[in-house]
Amino acid sequence: MDEIKLKSFPKDFIFGVSTSAYQIEGGYDADGKGENIWDHYTNKYPKLFKNANGNIACDSYTKFREDVALVDDLGVDFYRFSVSWSRILPNGHCNVINEKGIQYYNNIIDALTDKGIQPMITMFHWDLPMPLQRLGGWTNPLIVQWFKDYARILFSRFGDRVKLWVTVNKSETGYCDDGFPPFINQPGIADYLLNHHTLLAHAETYHMYKEEFLAKQHGKVQATYFWIAILLLCFDILRGFRGISRQNPSTVILKIWKPKRKRPSARIVCIKHLYLCHKISSRVTCINF
Repeated sequence: MDEIKLKSFPKDFIFGVSTSAYQIEGGYDADGKGENIWDHYTNKYPKLFKNANGNIACDSYTKFREDVALVDDLGVDFYRFSVSWSRILPNGHCNVINEKGIQYYNNIIDALTDKGIQPMITMFHWDLPMPLQRLGGWTNPLIVQWFKDYARILFSRFGDRVKLWVTVNKSETGYCDDGFPPFINQPGIADYLLNHHTLLAHAETYHMYKEEFLAKQHGKVQATYFWIAILLLCFDILRGFRGISRQNPSTVILKIWKPKRKRPSARIVCIKHLYLCHKISSRVTCINF
């Protein structure tokens, strides 16, 4: 038997675990929370989901202290969780703030920091407030400002303890097929609008944090994108490119969305050794944010 060579992680390697709000919180209508797209579709059209929903889920809304204890037992360094936009802003807009929702996340953050666990917040993980979806959701250009307003509230309320932020997580779900809410099956239209607006929302939020909060809070802001969706978009764009072939792998940098102002590098996708035969022989790298 070949000798097994064990390698240890670097001393500064950070271990963590993650969850998302809709998947674990429950409390879907508790204490002033508004309706999000998953609340709406799972309860209005239960047969589409085999009568499953997140109304209770893991009941983390009432059992978050037990959950934090479980995270602590794992011995990890950080815990990434998402905030429910509609729990903070019931109608999606910043004119109505749900203080009980703010307190819920304050309690989680404090419980984590008391255990020496670093909190990392994802601002958006699929569960868009239903009032915003009725206005077009991520296909509406106004959502860039709506998201920025929401993010400002999170920074101002939690940024004294939260230093790691993720703006959007795989937001394209449900915009190019009918598999998930909001069931906008318009590939080539809705998904392009969505990706454009999520990149703008991330960029505006990044710059807003840098200008208004960074000096005092010293945090970091990044985003998580579904690289397969980005690859498919890149393949569409590259169909008309010449000089890139299976025999001629090359590094391609695509400036997919032309910025009106200086954007963080989220707008650039760098693909190393890309073959038009849709075969990737090396790695795909999304530039740091």
